[in-house]
Amino acid sequence: MTNEHQKKEGGLSSLKEGDIYRWRWADAERDAQCGPYESYHCYSQMAVVIDGKLIDTYWHGFNNKVLDPASVSLTVLGNKADLVEIREYDLPYYRREDIVDMRHLNNSRGPIYLRKGASRDAGAMLEVIEHGIESSKREIDFAQRRIERLAEQAAKVRAGKLNEVHL
Repeated sequence: MTNEHQKKEGGLSSLKEGDIYRWRWADAERDAQCGPYESYHCYSQMAVVIDGKLIDTYWHGFNNKVLDPASVSLTVLGNKADLVEIREYDLPYYRREDIVDMRHLNNSRGPIYLRKGASRDAGAMLEVIEHGIESSKREIDFAQRRIERLAEQAAKVRAGKLNEVHL
């Protein structure tokens, strides 16, 4: 949802309590003048509508910055009323598009939401399983190379070539 879309839909009135957004500054010159670090310093670029105000979530609980909806471009992530909170260990079971992850650099324990009605997804689960298989294969390869290297080192020690051994 962009600012233009908001204006067409009724401006601030289109912000509903509990709406969750990803946001960026609408004024591209702001980034150009001071750079992305400065312009987004102490902002999570995620916001929630609380008591009718668009609040950035960086400080997760206090001193959060109120954003002017006219100064930001918004992408709707969902509304808390349409989501259920889940735990991090539930993530592998669901499609990414069914997840609203509120964690960020200043709040690694932020809430993670799942769209109501979302069900476990075979594709998402297989992706995690296949990644685990590939990761385990790499670990096996690494362990085999380490065993070979250690066996070579042991042979040098047994042969009395102690100065050639690097542990």
